[in-house]
Amino acid sequence: RNKVVNSSTFGIAIGGAQTAGLKVTELFPNAALGNGPSDANLVYTNLVGTIDGTTSQPNSLGGIALMENAHDNVIGGYSNDKANIISGNTNPASNEGYGVFIGLPPGSTSTNYPARNIVIRNRIGVRETDDNALPNNFGVYIKKGQNNFIGTANGPNGNIIGNNTLVGIYLN
Repeated sequence: RNKVVNSSTFGIAIGGAQTAGLKVTELFPNAALGNGPSDANLVYTNLVGTIDGTTSQPNSLGGIALMENAHDNVIGGYSNDKANIISGNTNPASNEGYGVFIGLPPGSTSTNYPARNIVIRNRIGVRETDDNALPNNFGVYIKKGQNNFIGTANGPNGNIIGNNTLVGIYLN
């Protein structure tokens, strides 16, 4: 299991020009995804913003970011064993601290919005083993994305999103 903690930006960044921030403490320190289209990635079974599922070790801007040109990615999976624990990403100095951010970075004039991404069966803002609080500032924040899904319309494929300090799901 990967542990993604203590980055100065986002823990995992997919798409756009994000070139820093992925810190997987046991596998690839200081690696990053980005610099162009990022399609059909699977991100599952990670601890993001927590070192052990119960203790916060935040990423400064947030846990997982799907940004410019990020399309058809799946965060989580269609079975409970694929869940990410995306919790503990708070930034007391600002209102940042997203569990999952889908959108364009601030100041971007691009029209290459992230699209058709799915956030499914994750634990966001809660601990791994129970529903006690391990908050992000925002659970899921979508800004200028198109046709992105939080959960699915059919079956038991929702996320557990709770206890986040500002908003659970924010659509902008």
